[in-house]
Amino acid sequence: MYRKIKLINHHFIDKCTSIILKEVQTHTEKIFDKVEDIHSAVAIDKVNRLRIKCFEEINCLDWEREFLPSLTDCIHEYCGPDYMLQNKINLSIVMPNDENSVLSGHSDSWTGESPFQINFWIPLTDTYEKNGIFILNEEKSFDIFEKIKNGSDSNFVENLEDGDFVQVKFGEAVVFNPVLYHGSITNLTNKTRASLNFRAKNLFAPDLSEYFPDRNPFSYYKKIFYSKSTNLGIKYLSMLKSEKERL
Repeated sequence: MYRKIKLINHHFIDKCTSIILKEVQTHTEKIFDKVEDIHSAVAIDKVNRLRIKCFEEINCLDWEREFLPSLTDCIHEYCGPDYMLQNKINLSIVMPNDENSVLSGHSDSWTGESPFQINFWIPLTDTYEKNGIFILNEEKSFDIFEKIKNGSDSNFVENLEDGDFVQVKFGEAVVFNPVLYHGSITNLTNKTRASLNFRAKNLFAPDLSEYFPDRNPFSYYKKIFYSKSTNLGIKYLSMLKSEKERL
């Protein structure tokens, strides 16, 4: 399950782009105004430091208020009205030929994330050819899972087809279930790709935090919206807990 959606509000995306461009400008004396040309101003071994600096600044923005409302309908469709949101919005910057930025094929559930959540992937540049991410459909993903379960150590990325790569323009985003096998390969284009990503899940959706404590829903996520009925239920359970502790 994945689909492309058109973003209604570009204001937050524009702010993120401005943060990146401002930071890149400290690396060059030339006027710099295109995220896709970051590699012309920043060395590959400096890009992660740049990414972390921009990541911190982006997460100081009130992105829930500025950006989330445009995605609420989509979140409700897949997660329902009682949902939680990842604490931080992630930033990726992938320059041409940077093998250290490759995200090996995987399913997020392998590292303890809920198989019932959704991921939003939001490029800050156009993506084309194979400089974006690949997302395999359900049939291909489960075929790989079965092979892995049976002991295969094949390099499944070698068999990727052009149609497995997401083609997204600036102003669009991709929403997908992260159970699907996804990742990226070395960016062999002549353009840098920058993107944001974050996750949402229903409050009551099962998770794997028993086995992966760092994915505990109340530390990895934060409450965003609970319905009146859910708030009433939480209030009642809190009362019972207080009474039990008193006794």
